[in-house]
Amino acid sequence: MVADLAAANDYQIEHYQSPEIQSLIKSIDVFYSAGFFLTVSPATVVEIGKHCAEHNKILVWGVAAPFIIEFFYDKVQDVIPYIDYIVANETEADKYAEKLGLKGQDIEVVMKTIAELPKINQKRSRTVIFTYGPDPVLIYSEGKLLKYPVPPLDKSQIVDTNGAGDAFLGGFLSGLLQDKSIDVCVKAGLFCARYILQVSGTQYHTKCDFNWNE
Repeated sequence: MVADLAAANDYQIEHYQSPEIQSLIKSIDVFYSAGFFLTVSPATVVEIGKHCAEHNKILVWGVAAPFIIEFFYDKVQDVIPYIDYIVANETEADKYAEKLGLKGQDIEVVMKTIAELPKINQKRSRTVIFTYGPDPVLIYSEGKLLKYPVPPLDKSQIVDTNGAGDAFLGGFLSGLLQDKSIDVCVKAGLFCARYILQVSGTQYHTKCDFNWNE
């Protein structure tokens, strides 16, 4: 896998502060940032968080990789008070639990602790989402632990696992943008992840037949 981070590594908060971007953010209701961005411009994520808190908008944050928690934990702590939805896979969740001094604790305790970390916008509680590959997705929301089974997919159908996590997030975010219930958002995320697992790379070349009314 070859990546050229290019502009991402050179991003400056002045771009976010520019009149053009400031005009755009006024029309956005749901913001998403991957953990990787904390290695480049954490101050920008904080500023977006402040905007979301002030205007009661949604900020979703995907951890992206265990090293974000391990080596940029101070930056994570700066951003967490503004996060409404935090999404992590099993290895990222384990690393977060370790940093919180909860390694080996019941997963519900870990998720509850993260959900109840200080939060600026008190108009909505923080939702914590942990994914476990073929095992159920765990969600801690409004004081409850929810479990969502992952539709089985035979190993012979799996072509490429790259991008499955991002695909889940994409489907989930699509549901949030449409004000769907968390149940439907998760189903949309699993639908997208399942599709991406069956193709090479992150391509989408068929008409989406996901039923939003389920």
